[in-house]
Amino acid sequence: MESLRRGFKKMVQFIKLWINKFFLFIKQHKFKSAIAAIAIVALLVKRLMRKYLYASQFLNLVSEDKVFSVFVYGMFLSFKMKGSSTLYFTDRSMLTDSDLFHLFNKHRIKFATSPIEDRLIGTIVVGVILPALVMVLAMKNLMIPKKNSNHLFQGDENMVLFSDIGGNEFAKSSLQEIIDYIKSPDDYSSYGIRLPKGVLLYGPPGTGKTLLAKAVANECGANFLYTCGSDFVEIFVGQGPKRIREMFKEARSYKKCIIFIDEIDSLGYERNKQSLCKEADNTLNQLLSEMDGFQESKGITVIGATNQPDILDKALLRPGRFDRKIKINLPEKAERCDILNIHLSKRMTDVTQEGVQEVAEITKNFSGSELENIVNEASFAAYRRARKNIRQGKIRNDDIKECAQRAIQEKESLEGNKRNSQADWTSIYKNLIINPHALSK
Repeated sequence: MESLRRGFKKMVQFIKLWINKFFLFIKQHKFKSAIAAIAIVALLVKRLMRKYLYASQFLNLVSEDKVFSVFVYGMFLSFKMKGSSTLYFTDRSMLTDSDLFHLFNKHRIKFATSPIEDRLIGTIVVGVILPALVMVLAMKNLMIPKKNSNHLFQGDENMVLFSDIGGNEFAKSSLQEIIDYIKSPDDYSSYGIRLPKGVLLYGPPGTGKTLLAKAVANECGANFLYTCGSDFVEIFVGQGPKRIREMFKEARSYKKCIIFIDEIDSLGYERNKQSLCKEADNTLNQLLSEMDGFQESKGITVIGATNQPDILDKALLRPGRFDRKIKINLPEKAERCDILNIHLSKRMTDVTQEGVQEVAEITKNFSGSELENIVNEASFAAYRRARKNIRQGKIRNDDIKECAQRAIQEKESLEGNKRNSQADWTSIYKNLIINPHALSK
């Protein structure tokens, strides 16, 4: 029995090692390699199954005197055929021990059997312990939540400063005050001014909310933690609030710290009594408590960015949590000119100010990211021209104007499709009100 225990221990260690290697292989080589690994395992299983015979096939081989030796292991049999070293497997079906004994003696087949203790241990190992071990290791490798996902900003090679951002002068001045407070707190505290606990940047997509946060990170000189609201959404109970606590614990370890939460609407949407996701509510409750709860967070400012401020919880928006709410609007004509000039200054260009003014005039309701994309597409046009050796590869007025007109057409096309879709649903709804049985026809 001692030798069996030692053998069992070694077998468990061996299986554990190879299961760990298998899941590590899946993690390293992603989805395609995982499919390949599963396919290899399936082929090995299929190859083993080819050596399995039905009980009726086994009895036919015995009656034809083709079986050389048999090993009886509980309800299963392994056997070799005469003139072959291949090991075949089968089950004993309804044959009792006495039936097998007479059958083997009649056909002069060598046979052996395992002790009852070995059969019991083997049944427990194969039927209970091994499946449980595989499940535990699978849970350990694939389903344990990751560590906290907030990141400490270490600086950027292409440093974005406020001077690199066109427009949004009110937002830049408001954020500049927070930076000045962090750098010279005594000048403000002498007037009884406290550091704002939260600043909410909201507005349409592409207006530069995340870009402003990057500029704050580069100019403030304080520790800057950044994360995304969806990083706190977990299927595991308690993981969301835990990550919030860990993030603020790390922030408190620094004297002064700014926390930036991008897309905060995925974390701070409004709670209600009919909410089906209590875990998300608990995560928001933890954020509310950390920002302005019993334990104060001195020296910590949270900057949140969202495209949907209307769905945020009222408790999150109140003063004491998000003290400042800054709307980032779409740029006006003068601001569009500034944005275009900033992006053109980083490229080889022959674009005149008249060309910039003309593009700024026709790109009404364009965001900063859309204007940057126009300049980038114009750079592609200049590059294609340079490869064909057609004059010098610099951006020209007609390049940027052509790209702007194409962007306008694409935007109008997308908005037209959206309006048509909304009109279709509106007409369907009206028809259902007038004729409720329309769908049944």
